[in-house]
Amino acid sequence: MTSKEKRKGTYHENWWVETFKQWGWQARKQPLSGILKDFPHDIEVQTKGLTLICESKYRANGFALISTILKDPTVNLLLLKDKSGSAFVCFSTKNDKALKLLGIEKEK
Repeated sequence: MTSKEKRKGTYHENWWVETFKQWGWQARKQPLSGILKDFPHDIEVQTKGLTLICESKYRANGFALISTILKDPTVNLLLLKDKSGSAFVCFSTKNDKALKLLGIEKEK
């Protein structure tokens, strides 16, 4: 990874950490983001007695399918499932209903 790519990744990891903290969750960037064996991912979040391990990905032009669907203000959750049975729930951090579902109240 070039230093420009690393800086971009660090910027977006920090953005997520700050977002999680605004939600009232404890969050920290993992040391060296995936380089250390004991810390293989990007971000660790603690909330409601749970520790969540997160990967942060950034694309300048968005993630085509996800971005297109979740930019529609009438859609609250994007549900994805593949043939193998893996299923995923995606939401926009700007969607008030999805945030409320997670117990997050936006600051007014």
